[in-house]
Amino acid sequence: MTPTSLTAILACVISVSAAAQSVKPVLYLREHNIEHLSEYYTYWLQPFDEPGQPELADAQYRRGAFVYGDWHKPLKVSGARQRLWVRMTVVNTDSGNSHFVWSCPDFVDAATLFRSTPIGFVKVSTGTCWDIASRRGFPTRPLCLPFSLAYGEMTALYLAIDEHSDTRSFFLDIQPTADLMQAEQRFVFDRHWFWLFGLYVFGCVFSLILFAALRDRFYLWSFGFVLLSTVFLLMEDNLDGLILPQWLYTAIRHVGQYNFLLLGSATGIRMMQAFVRQRVRSPRIYSIGTGLIGLSLLYVLFTIVLQNRFPLARLTASPLINWGRAGVIGVNLTFTMGSLLLAAVQRNRAAIYYGITFCFFFFSGALFLCDQLGIRSFNLMQPNVLAWGLFFQLLTLSVLLTGRFRYRTARAAVRAVRAAA
Repeated sequence: MTPTSLTAILACVISVSAAAQSVKPVLYLREHNIEHLSEYYTYWLQPFDEPGQPELADAQYRRGAFVYGDWHKPLKVSGARQRLWVRMTVVNTDSGNSHFVWSCPDFVDAATLFRSTPIGFVKVSTGTCWDIASRRGFPTRPLCLPFSLAYGEMTALYLAIDEHSDTRSFFLDIQPTADLMQAEQRFVFDRHWFWLFGLYVFGCVFSLILFAALRDRFYLWSFGFVLLSTVFLLMEDNLDGLILPQWLYTAIRHVGQYNFLLLGSATGIRMMQAFVRQRVRSPRIYSIGTGLIGLSLLYVLFTIVLQNRFPLARLTASPLINWGRAGVIGVNLTFTMGSLLLAAVQRNRAAIYYGITFCFFFFSGALFLCDQLGIRSFNLMQPNVLAWGLFFQLLTLSVLLTGRFRYRTARAAVRAVRAAA
């Protein structure tokens, strides 16, 4: 064998190996799919001003424009004004199932699923997270796009996702319809939402009852803090689309999920100020806290206008907006905790009691922000650390509110006796 022949054989082997590696394997749909989809899909970004047609995406795939996602990680892409196309070849090997769903748990403006047929591409299903669950083609908590395959049938699926934000992270999954429905039925129990939500509702109702009895604004701020934090946590797990009417669901989505956390942190400042009587004991620090509350409200209004009136500006400035909002939330939490520590040093007994309750929310909020900003992952429990921080704060706060109620009623009784004498 001549050197020229050997070189040609080696070149052929290398080219065949490269071609094999450039093609993703076929996903065999079984009764229970446990494979990570990153092993099977490729994706491509398309400008929004171009038509969202699967024929164009397929042409780009054949040209080699589709790329691989990170191995066994959520699909994370960056780039403003881009439509995401995800391609995967699937074959149904489960004789007992012909109905499947491709789910996109994260919030997206629109998602459309296409499949290849002998006569071309056809639209299988479409949906948007702006609709509540009952108005979607598949009424579940995540946005799900159903499709059907006969036993042994193979097809190429193209998923087109429109999401008008700069950085997007998607947890994609394909599973039989029956498996998804069973998982959704167990979700509130597996994620402990069944009794967590009950405790949050109790905290809101309890605060309103105490406010009606004493007319103390602290209980009104407590109601606002629990309500805003609960709305944020429900949006985090897409539960708002299951329990809210369409008009309210649309309204809170226009406000923005993290704006509720920002408003909750600002309400927490006012809640602390009322409990430790900061306006009387430390008027200068009280003025700083009031300024932070005003800054939070202005930031929320700014982001709402930017998101709903100037979408192009929102696209280009979203990283700065997200980091700025996280910074304001962090400052609010730090100010509240710092004020409590300073008041405790000054032997303010109320600050010591309230500081014990707030430390749960303070540390869980800090861990949650670090996780969301990608600084470090602290996803150690379900639903998340912030939900459990609010849970433990409500437990201790219930005891504190009861004690405050008894103290206020006792003082009122003493005043009534003195007035009668």
